[in-house]
Amino acid sequence: QGHSLFAALTVLSILLVVAATVIYLVEYQAQPTSFASIPQSLWWAISTMATVGYGDMTPITPIGRLFGGLAMVFGIAMFAVPAGILASGFAEELRKRDFVVNWQSVARVPLFARLDAISIASVAQLLKPRSVSANQAIVRRGDIADSMYFIMEGEVEVDLTPSPIRLKQGDYFGEIALVDNIRRTATVFSLTDCRLLVLETVDFGRLTDQIPELKEEITRTAEERRSVS
Repeated sequence: QGHSLFAALTVLSILLVVAATVIYLVEYQAQPTSFASIPQSLWWAISTMATVGYGDMTPITPIGRLFGGLAMVFGIAMFAVPAGILASGFAEELRKRDFVVNWQSVARVPLFARLDAISIASVAQLLKPRSVSANQAIVRRGDIADSMYFIMEGEVEVDLTPSPIRLKQGDYFGEIALVDNIRRTATVFSLTDCRLLVLETVDFGRLTDQIPELKEEITRTAEERRSVS
């Protein structure tokens, strides 16, 4: 981003000098006092291209006025470029920060704790954060399964028969329907405010293909829970 910003500012500086030179050549004979030199005309170029227009230096020739209008239009575009670069850089920093936070959250999940840093980074790119308030149904029995969930904070209850089970930070749910490719087998309610990470079906398949040991662990957990229900 720094190189792009420097390049944009360099181009803007060149355009200011060019604008000052052109308006000097066009207006000097008509206004020798106001446009006495290129450095003096640079004040007009800056105020015009920045669209502040103080009005102390105004072209009076037809060509000068036409050029002044074009300078204002180009000025709006050129001053918008550095602002856009800065905004893009800020957004990129936010994405990096979110990725680091996500990476740290994934690393705390017992299922992923044994993975190396590169594998955890791959997992973090696939997971999407979701917040759920207390006493909400996160998934319902019979719904089409499109994701599984990892609990970062909070506690949930899985409505299984004969006895419901509670899951807390570090646990996950929703894997049975994905492993067996069936509809949801249980309803899951949030007992507290929860912060979750969501792994969608397509990403689940991609992840378990890349890291077979994860598929084995998730399948084993699914079989244990299936036997309970």
